[in-house]
Amino acid sequence: RRTIHGDLHVGQLFVEADDASAVASVIDIDTAGLGDPADDEAALIAHLVASIALAPLPGSTPACAARPVIGVALWVLVRPRTVERLAP
Repeated sequence: RRTIHGDLHVGQLFVEADDASAVASVIDIDTAGLGDPADDEAALIAHLVASIALAPLPGSTPACAARPVIGVALWVLVRPRTVERLAP
């Protein structure tokens, strides 16, 4: 068990001005506590997938537009950590 955020999503992350891949700080820590860090990772991925699914492309419905993007987003987000965890 480690300290986790408890409700992690992109709206609660501040990134560096010169490097959007570097998290500068996290806000809204009222749900922080002890838990499994995988819970924060899962919440972040779920929020990202939902955001993608609800963001329509011009001239299409949200569900139809997002289907291919969701697969790519999950691959990009989950693959590096999965490979890292499974490495001997």
